Amino acid sequence: MNRLLLFFVVFSLIGTGACTSIPLAPPIQTSEPASTGYPAPEAPYPNPAATMDQTYPYPFAAPVQSPYPYPDIEQPVFIPSPTPTKDPTLGIVKGRLLEGKNPVINYSIFLAEVRKDAKGTELAAKFSPVDSPRVETQPDGAFLFVNVVPGRFALIFYTGLNAFLINIPDKTDPIIFTVDAGETVDLGDLVYDDLPE
Repeated sequence: MNRLLLFFVVFSLIGTGACTSIPLAPPIQTSEPASTGYPAPEAPYPNPAATMDQTYPYPFAAPVQSPYPYPDIEQPVFIPSPTPTKDPTLGIVKGRLLEGKNPVINYSIFLAEVRKDAKGTELAAKFSPVDSPRVETQPDGAFLFVNVVPGRFALIFYTGLNAFLINIPDKTDPIIFTVDAGETVDLGDLVYDDLPE
């Protein structure tokens, strides 16, 4: 029992010693009372509030007048690129591409050269996004190739990722035509219910 009592007393002393606070240095007394006024008294460094607008949200700098929202800006007018001088030894291909009643605008159309085998049978249409003749469809869906070297061609519809051979509307056969020197091939309105994207 004495041991238990001795243990309890020692433990209590240790516990109370751990909980007592150690006095810190007394607060520093200054001769000037703390200021509660606004703005702060003159400081030894430049006062930024002196250069700021005193209206809300003081003491932050006044907001800069923004030019937004911009006034209504007219949409740019489409200016077609100049047509090169026509060469009488070369041909012209033109037409208009529509999806339903809507013109197909700003898509690339390429001419693909039709390749034949030794017997003269047409096998494929060769096209290169770098080398093949290319135009962009206009706001009315029109396209115009000038100075086309005479030969047999097909049309390629290019989306930027994929290229598609353009078929005769409502058929599965591709559009293939012959370009002769000094002649114009008018393919007319090519109307499709749905074009690939």
